[in-house]
Amino acid sequence: MGDWEPDQALKIEQRDGYVWIVPASVGGEWALKDDSGSLSGTLNLTQRYQRVGGTLALAGKTQPLLGASIDGDKLSFSYIDSENRLQTLRMNVVGSSMTGTLTDFRKTPITGSKR
Repeated sequence: MGDWEPDQALKIEQRDGYVWIVPASVGGEWALKDDSGSLSGTLNLTQRYQRVGGTLALAGKTQPLLGASIDGDKLSFSYIDSENRLQTLRMNVVGSSMTGTLTDFRKTPITGSKR
């Protein structure tokens, strides 16, 4: 499929097979927030097929995403918070919205909308 790398390569009875998982379209700017309003930020994503990366801006500080990945409609990435702790978000993407959790000591619900 051109320059789109397969997610999985298989060999079955001397034949090559390939699997592509169609990723959700996540490229662009997203507004993220939690239910209490204590977390609010901007997520900027770039995407090429199943490769994703970008930045997260929280409290006026922009930083790169760590370990960003997308598998179908599941987006995950990590970042370092203001107290130098590693935080991980796991989101489900549906069209121009996403929902999921911030895996901190509370498993905070997070929502996002595409701008």
